[in-house]
Amino acid sequence: AFPEVGGQIRCRGLSFHFWDAPDTFADTDVDLVFEGTRMYLHGGKGYYGAVPLAASGDMDLLPGEKNIRELRDLRDQGDRPRPKVVQPGSGRSGEYRISAQVSGVDTHALRETLGIKPPP
Repeated sequence: AFPEVGGQIRCRGLSFHFWDAPDTFADTDVDLVFEGTRMYLHGGKGYYGAVPLAASGDMDLLPGEKNIRELRDLRDQGDRPRPKVVQPGSGRSGEYRISAQVSGVDTHALRETLGIKPPP
Protein backbone atom coordinates (compact mmCIF):
# COMPACT_ATOMS: atom_id res chain seq x y z
CA ALA A 1 0.00 0.00 0.00
CA PHE A 2 1.10 3.55 -0.72
CA PRO A 3 2.23 5.33 2.47
CA GLU A 4 0.17 8.13 4.01
CA VAL A 5 2.27 11.31 3.90
CA GLY A 6 1.87 14.39 6.11
CA GLY A 7 3.69 17.68 6.47
CA GLN A 8 4.49 21.02 4.88
CA ILE A 9 7.30 22.33 2.69
CA ARG A 10 7.86 26.02 2.00
CA CYS A 11 9.68 26.44 -1.33
CA ARG A 12 11.32 29.76 -2.25
CA GLY A 13 13.22 30.47 -5.47
CA LEU A 14 12.58 26.93 -6.74
CA SER A 15 13.36 25.97 -10.36
CA PHE A 16 12.22 22.70 -11.92
CA HIS A 17 11.55 21.11 -15.30
CA PHE A 18 9.15 18.38 -16.40
CA TRP A 19 11.00 16.09 -18.80
CA ASP A 20 8.58 16.57 -21.74
CA ALA A 21 7.71 20.26 -21.16
CA PRO A 22 8.91 22.90 -23.64
CA ASP A 23 10.23 25.19 -20.88
CA THR A 24 11.21 25.38 -17.19
CA PHE A 25 9.45 26.71 -14.11
CA ALA A 26 11.76 29.27 -12.48
CA ASP A 27 11.94 31.56 -9.45
CA THR A 28 8.93 29.76 -7.97
CA ASP A 29 7.57 30.35 -4.46
CA VAL A 30 4.97 27.85 -3.21
CA ASP A 31 3.83 26.17 -0.02
CA LEU A 32 3.25 22.42 -0.39
CA VAL A 33 1.00 20.64 2.11
CA PHE A 34 0.93 16.84 2.18
CA GLU A 35 -2.15 15.08 3.59
CA GLY A 36 -2.55 11.36 3.09
CA THR A 37 -2.25 10.67 -0.63
CA ARG A 38 -2.78 14.28 -1.78
CA MET A 39 -0.47 17.26 -2.17
CA TYR A 40 -1.90 20.79 -1.97
CA LEU A 41 -0.24 23.81 -3.61
CA HIS A 42 -0.86 27.12 -1.83
CA GLY A 43 0.16 30.58 -3.00
CA GLY A 44 2.28 29.44 -5.94
CA LYS A 45 3.97 32.28 -7.84
CA GLY A 46 6.72 32.14 -10.41
CA TYR A 47 7.51 31.90 -14.10
CA TYR A 48 6.96 29.25 -16.72
CA GLY A 49 9.61 30.34 -19.19
CA ALA A 50 8.79 34.02 -19.76
CA VAL A 51 5.19 33.67 -18.54
CA PRO A 52 4.47 35.05 -15.03
CA LEU A 53 1.84 32.98 -13.26
CA ALA A 54 0.16 32.26 -9.95
CA ALA A 55 -1.32 28.84 -9.14
CA SER A 56 -2.98 26.84 -6.41
CA GLY A 57 -4.70 23.47 -6.22
CA ASP A 58 -4.10 19.85 -5.33
CA MET A 59 -2.96 16.59 -6.89
CA ASP A 60 -3.06 12.87 -6.26
CA LEU A 61 0.13 11.23 -5.01
CA LEU A 62 -1.21 7.66 -5.12
CA PRO A 63 0.45 5.77 -7.99
CA GLY A 64 -1.55 3.38 -10.09
CA GLU A 65 -4.25 3.38 -12.70
CA LYS A 66 -7.64 4.60 -11.50
CA ASN A 67 -11.14 4.23 -12.87
CA ILE A 68 -11.36 7.78 -14.26
CA ARG A 69 -15.02 7.51 -15.26
CA GLU A 70 -15.96 6.49 -11.71
CA LEU A 71 -13.89 9.34 -10.25
CA ARG A 72 -15.60 11.89 -12.53
CA ASP A 73 -19.05 10.61 -11.57
CA LEU A 74 -18.20 10.82 -7.86
CA ARG A 75 -16.72 14.30 -8.33
CA ASP A 76 -19.85 15.51 -10.14
CA GLN A 77 -22.01 14.16 -7.30
CA GLY A 78 -19.87 16.05 -4.76
CA ASP A 79 -18.56 12.89 -3.05
CA ARG A 80 -14.77 12.39 -3.26
CA PRO A 81 -13.60 9.14 -1.67
CA ARG A 82 -10.04 7.92 -1.91
CA PRO A 83 -9.29 6.74 -5.49
CA LYS A 84 -9.54 3.02 -6.12
CA VAL A 85 -6.32 1.54 -7.56
CA VAL A 86 -6.88 -0.77 -10.51
CA GLN A 87 -3.25 -1.70 -11.21
CA PRO A 88 -0.97 -0.86 -8.27
CA GLY A 89 2.22 0.89 -9.29
CA SER A 90 1.40 1.43 -12.96
CA GLY A 91 1.73 5.21 -12.50
CA ARG A 92 -0.38 5.78 -15.62
CA SER A 93 -3.05 7.99 -14.15
CA GLY A 94 -3.72 10.50 -11.40
CA GLU A 95 -6.12 13.25 -10.47
CA TYR A 96 -5.18 16.91 -10.19
CA ARG A 97 -7.05 20.19 -9.83
CA ILE A 98 -4.88 23.24 -10.39
CA SER A 99 -6.07 26.77 -11.06
CA ALA A 100 -3.65 29.31 -12.52
CA GLN A 101 -3.75 32.99 -13.33
CA VAL A 102 -1.43 34.42 -15.95
CA SER A 103 -0.30 38.04 -15.91
CA GLY A 104 0.16 39.94 -19.16
CA VAL A 105 2.86 38.50 -21.40
CA ASP A 106 4.32 39.46 -24.78
CA THR A 107 3.09 37.17 -27.58
CA HIS A 108 6.65 36.55 -28.84
CA ALA A 109 7.76 35.49 -25.34
CA LEU A 110 4.68 33.24 -25.02
CA ARG A 111 5.41 31.63 -28.40
CA GLU A 112 9.00 30.88 -27.39
CA THR A 113 7.93 29.55 -23.98
CA LEU A 114 5.43 27.12 -25.54
CA GLY A 115 7.90 26.03 -28.23
CA ILE A 116 5.75 27.25 -31.13
CA LYS A 117 7.49 28.03 -34.41
CA PRO A 118 7.27 31.64 -35.61
CA PRO A 119 4.88 32.39 -38.48
CA PRO A 120 6.47 32.47 -41.95
